Amino acid sequence: MKKLLLIFCLAAAPAAFGFENYIITSDKTITTIENKTPDIINIREITTIMNEKNIVIVECKKEGKGKFVLTSGGEKSEFSMNITKNKTELKTSGDYSCYILDTAPGVFEIDPPPAAVHKKRISPKGLTSIEIKIGDEDY
Repeated sequence: MKKLLLIFCLAAAPAAFGFENYIITSDKTITTIENKTPDIINIREITTIMNEKNIVIVECKKEGKGKFVLTSGGEKSEFSMNITKNKTELKTSGDYSCYILDTAPGVFEIDPPPAAVHKKRISPKGLTSIEIKIGDEDY
């Protein structure tokens, strides 16, 4: 009976979707944010340490088509989003940079630890000094 109840609960549970959220930045201060579809997307403004209000986070709530308007420098820019369970697409008309918040920005490398951490001393390989000869004098 417990197994049947567990199977029923798992089958009746809603599917979990991983919507992609966006960070939108501007060189100018964003003065107004107008969310035309608050049931589909949520927009939050971020204030930096320097009190610059030029970053917003767009959070997708559910599938659908979202629209919002950002005003910066006296110019309005419209954004539209097409949110599906597999992909989120953002279209913009304006001078903004858009980054997907939930995925890595591509290939990146982690810096190795500093040389002080290594037990053996690291010595550079290859050319360690150079000789310059100008005319008859060596430098």
